[in-house]
Amino acid sequence: MTGAQAAVDLLLVPYDDGRRDRRMGAGPAAILQDLSPRLRALGLAARETWIESASTEPLASAQELTQRLAQETRRCREARRLPIVLAGNCMATVGALAGCGSNGTAAVWLDAHGDLNTPATSASGFLDGMAAATLLGWCHAAELAEPLGLAPLDASRLLLVGARSLDPGEVTAIAAQGVAVLPPEAAQEPTARERLARFLESASDVYIHIDLDVLDPIACGRVNEFAAPDGLSLEQALRLVAEVAARRTVCGITLSAYDPRADTAGTIPAAASALAIAAVRARPAGAVVQTLIMPLRPEHWPAVEAIYAQGIATGNATFEAETPDWASWDGAHLAAGRLVAVRGGEVVGWAALSPMSARAAYRGVAEVSVYVAAASRGQGVGSHLLQALIAESERADIWTLQASVFPENQVTLRLHRACGFREVGRRERISRLAGRWRDTILLERRSSAS
Repeated sequence: MTGAQAAVDLLLVPYDDGRRDRRMGAGPAAILQDLSPRLRALGLAARETWIESASTEPLASAQELTQRLAQETRRCREARRLPIVLAGNCMATVGALAGCGSNGTAAVWLDAHGDLNTPATSASGFLDGMAAATLLGWCHAAELAEPLGLAPLDASRLLLVGARSLDPGEVTAIAAQGVAVLPPEAAQEPTARERLARFLESASDVYIHIDLDVLDPIACGRVNEFAAPDGLSLEQALRLVAEVAARRTVCGITLSAYDPRADTAGTIPAAASALAIAAVRARPAGAVVQTLIMPLRPEHWPAVEAIYAQGIATGNATFEAETPDWASWDGAHLAAGRLVAVRGGEVVGWAALSPMSARAAYRGVAEVSVYVAAASRGQGVGSHLLQALIAESERADIWTLQASVFPENQVTLRLHRACGFREVGRRERISRLAGRWRDTILLERRSSAS
């Protein structure tokens, strides 16, 4: 169902433990604000449907919500539309999978927790900690699964990814029932792709469940009060999601458990959108993968430095002869407008702004840097980055952007002109590179907001 022309339905379930808009129940609306315009920008027709419950009692509310979700995702399957469920609680996936899954569907469950408790093993009795167990038929069959017509998912068809906060009963059940687990440390290993391939070998399609607290709270931002340390980086999660989606048809996606109150940095909606789009736009090997633009962070530096070195090696990108270390690069660039382009979980380009002058009068004038990995040139990555950089600069009250480009670098000159830069003039013999005097073309773009 995923693909370039995929039609998408956004199914919003704004409930947490039976309460609308409370804690994680406020997450769907917050993610929607970020995700909806991104989907429109990709040309994807996204319909929005709010799933409502009249009950505030947790189990009764879950019954209503899962039944309505099953109806909606069944309609999606019949209309060949991809359901993306934005939910407060993970139990929403039980209803979604009941509607859009089949006998051969596998579930990839990204979560900091196991969600494999039952009423007999749960210390808190929190219903949402039993979502995966309900899917497997370990509990709540009569109340939730059977009314949906949902047969228990075989344990061999569930892959638990990123779990690191497991209760003793869950650890015992995982070992006894043979649930496949890919812990955070294993997700970084080269063998992760092989393990995913083996898991999906016999699956007809796959449902991707993403409890956003699978992400590491330090690297990515705090998702909710249950967040656990040592989780996946966003890049690791993106790679895994893209790999899954490239290997099997995705029949549905859940993004759950985001509490905006916990996210003091406000970074999680963009991360959630990136994960959803990675699943929607992933392709089999050899096909075009969607470019995602996201903030450049210190952990991106090895990839950024490598791409920078590739640019230096061309002899037509910069006067620099070698790459700096992270501290030097960090000190030379503005905090605003640091971006990376990501495809299939890999950084394929970066862009940043550096101050034109230390004088206060020129605080709104910045110089542009855009670099694209050699293997990704000519695929629109530079255009994505530069357009995003322009938007970021205007939000940061930068009123003039400038770029100095070697006249031999016609591709970069065309890119800047296409993005609204005008040629100011040619600076002759402005500096030496490898012992030879070089000219540069000075271009600038005035902010439309100033």
